[in-house]
Amino acid sequence: MNIQRTLAVAKRIVQQFIHDRRTLGLMVVVPLLLLSILGALFKTARVFEVGFVNQDNGVNTPLGNQKLSQKIEDSLKNTDNFVWQIKNLNDAEAELKENLLDAYVLLDKNFSSDLLNKKTPAITIQLEGSDPNSSQQVLGLINQKLAALFESQKGAEIKVYYLYGGEKFNSLDYFAPVFIAFFAFFFVFLLTSVSFLRERNQGTFERIFASPVNNAELVLGYFLGFSLFALIQSVIVLLFTIYILNVHFLGSIWFVFLIELLLVVGSVNLGIFLSSFAKNELQVVQFIPLMIVPQGLLSGLIFPIKSMPTILQWLSWAMPLTYANNALRDIMIRGKDLSSVSFDIYILLIFAIAMIILAAISIRKGI
Repeated sequence: MNIQRTLAVAKRIVQQFIHDRRTLGLMVVVPLLLLSILGALFKTARVFEVGFVNQDNGVNTPLGNQKLSQKIEDSLKNTDNFVWQIKNLNDAEAELKENLLDAYVLLDKNFSSDLLNKKTPAITIQLEGSDPNSSQQVLGLINQKLAALFESQKGAEIKVYYLYGGEKFNSLDYFAPVFIAFFAFFFVFLLTSVSFLRERNQGTFERIFASPVNNAELVLGYFLGFSLFALIQSVIVLLFTIYILNVHFLGSIWFVFLIELLLVVGSVNLGIFLSSFAKNELQVVQFIPLMIVPQGLLSGLIFPIKSMPTILQWLSWAMPLTYANNALRDIMIRGKDLSSVSFDIYILLIFAIAMIILAAISIRKGI
């Protein structure tokens, strides 16, 4: 082994990196950016919104009507984990369906009477239920709170109900919809950007532009070609998830396919657009930690958006994957129809159209 030849090879690699400022920048900036996001996410304590519905009629005493449940209502304090909201039943049910509440606690009309007659009072806990991990945390914390309030009493009969999911609902059921969206977005972006760059480097575009083909026709042609395989992949992943993994599914499979279609259209053209800023496949791969990883962290894939710091919530609502995740969870877990997720669909449509325009504008870049 010749040490001089070895050092010469190492010197050439170092010089290549020094002249590639984009790679050097990504090596330093992107890890710091991602670590900052992760640090903010892990330092933020999960806070649950819980409604309190008191239907207690009270009991008649010589001092007038008294509600023994008032002690419970007065003792409810916002903590590091809970924000308690006093609600009537209709508001609590509506906000639970809109995912504004994680749960609500209901005291029935005979609560004071049962306590006075030394009966076991009934307390109902209604969980939103779409996230099984959150449901178990909420249920455990509420039980802990109630146990402290009833330590000198006989106790209470706790009745637990789920709006969505249930006790057999597991983490795979909750994460499957967002993984469908993430895999479609990620693999389609990677396939399109690498393939499109290869076409450019092989001189294919020079030959195409020597013909009467214009930018719009070129983008549409590549889009149709890439989209065919992207949609086949998305359909296979979707069917495998539903019928082989047997995940919880309430909505229409056609609605899910529509969401995937819009996401694929945007992802294909995003890949075409960003590939115009890369000179080789290594630079294309460098876009992954910059474009894909933040969306995975901030789109609700793992961390709930409403528990994030405010600035990260703003960033999450600027990402198309956030709207795809919301729509797919609403359809697959909550069984909602298209009208209920129309806002998410409009955002995904705007994203797709914007990417088509950008792809058409940037098509000649680097040729």
